[in-house]
Amino acid sequence: MENYEILFISCDILLSSALGARYAGLFISQSSEIQHKNISLFYSPMSDKLESWETYTVKQKINPLFYYVYNGIMRRIVFPDVYIFRLNQYKRKLRDILSVNNVKNIIIGVTPFSLLLLGRWIKTNYPSLQLIADMSDPFSFNMIYRNRPYRTRLAKYIENKAFPYFDHIIVLDEGIQIRYRQIYPEFSEKFQVIEQGVDKDFINKVKELSNTSKNHFTFLYAGIFYSRARNPINLYQAFELTECDCKLEIYGNFKRSNRPKPSPKIVYHKAINREKLSYITAQTNALILFDNEYGYQVPGKTLETLASGKPVLFIYNNENSPTIKYVKEAKGVVWVKNSVQEIKEGIIKIIKGEYDNPYFNYTPYTWDKMRIKLENILKK
Repeated sequence: MENYEILFISCDILLSSALGARYAGLFISQSSEIQHKNISLFYSPMSDKLESWETYTVKQKINPLFYYVYNGIMRRIVFPDVYIFRLNQYKRKLRDILSVNNVKNIIIGVTPFSLLLLGRWIKTNYPSLQLIADMSDPFSFNMIYRNRPYRTRLAKYIENKAFPYFDHIIVLDEGIQIRYRQIYPEFSEKFQVIEQGVDKDFINKVKELSNTSKNHFTFLYAGIFYSRARNPINLYQAFELTECDCKLEIYGNFKRSNRPKPSPKIVYHKAINREKLSYITAQTNALILFDNEYGYQVPGKTLETLASGKPVLFIYNNENSPTIKYVKEAKGVVWVKNSVQEIKEGIIKIIKGEYDNPYFNYTPYTWDKMRIKLENILKK
């Protein structure tokens, strides 16, 4: 019988996404104590595999077109997500895996949130296993549920049902941890922070390849926009109105309604892999860090953006944002409120070089440090 240490459960991930980068950063390392022979369980073969992990899938055959169309429709009408109908498939596969492998720890990547409901079944049937949830974003106070009290109540109901069965619940920042401890004081010690870490190899490659144009100034935004929580309309208008010779390059997969109209000032591209992004970042003069309008969530690329060694245009409105904790630690950041005029002025300041020498001590947030945090949780 193989001696497996960890069984990691999630839906489907792309390593090029922020969530995929998190799982790769936490679980893939030759030097980490986590690097035993481990198992990952995803929903379908379309997921990127974790290097050196033995991978199982819940469904071996699936039509990709039907899969995306079905998910798109069900996402609008099912709460919290379509995976609530797939839990029995996970249970059957888990029973097969656990019957032949010696697993000590189970980590559930709680995207989608329905996977929280696996906790009770796992702990009831395998009580000796250590069970951990990596929440990524918060559930019951997620920014997408703002002004949707019915969904918030349902989310709290699910959390109340699920949280008692987890030994540890990992969240992304101290703000989320504090809020969860306020809501569930009886589970206070379960909530632990592991930030979205910084990939040293990515940052080193950006700095090594850095070769910016002095004749044409380029800003880069790599990420997602949302209509309510991270609306880019003022950003687009500011660049259109800026008379300087500059351009905004955007890389990300998000709704067509939030994409810019064709313009010589703004160019939209779909998301690219990390290798290509490091090269694009190296050629860019400055980066955009766009904060959320409200809530407890820190944009996934915050630390990586601050660590890039490039000047950063930080766009925000929420004075109590958890993102500000990290931005305050950095130099070379031009702060602007999310208005056309302020963004325009910030663009001009950066082009004129009116900022401190960019610097951010990211060593406390490298994936090496995040893995140490995870290892300490696993040892408890």
